[in-house]
Amino acid sequence: MNRATFPAAAVQLGDLPDRPAAEPASGLEDRDELLTALRALPKGQRAVIVLRYLRDLSVEQTAEALGRSAGNVKSQCSRGLATLRELMEAVSAERKRS
Repeated sequence: MNRATFPAAAVQLGDLPDRPAAEPASGLEDRDELLTALRALPKGQRAVIVLRYLRDLSVEQTAEALGRSAGNVKSQCSRGLATLRELMEAVSAERKRS
């Protein structure tokens, strides 16, 4: 994957909530679980998911950044999200058992 510079997303302070939506500790657990699940994805799927949803790039921007076709990005995104859902469900089930 080529290293590229991506614009940082601008956040307006008026858009931020006054209070966190959930307890901070559970948010950290969710974040850790998501990062663990992301690491389990194949490199191509992980790259597409990160660029599309964490960097908020369009399909076309993601394709250009990765040197792939838009169709490949859509396919990898679909497969990556399906795998990510399965991984997150397994983690959630494991947490409920503990």
